[in-house]
Amino acid sequence: MPATHLVEQRDGRSCIVAAATGQVIYTPPDFLKGAITSQADLQLLAEALDRGERYIDAVAAFEGDRSDELRARRAVSAALGRNGRAR
Repeated sequence: MPATHLVEQRDGRSCIVAAATGQVIYTPPDFLKGAITSQADLQLLAEALDRGERYIDAVAAFEGDRSDELRARRAVSAALGRNGRAR
């Protein structure tokens, strides 16, 4: 089955696009920029939408996962400190 949601780059940002119309249906909020390092990160959301998950549920789960990832990265950075060694 062909994908109905695609990950594309628009105006310098990755986003999810409806394949049939080309309309952008999701652009990650700025607070998640640090947790989305590649288009592959957004592919998980596109696949959830392709499976028929409700938009609001898929987006909430995606943003929750990315927020958790961002918090974990910050915690590791804080624990390592500036010199890369555990405090």
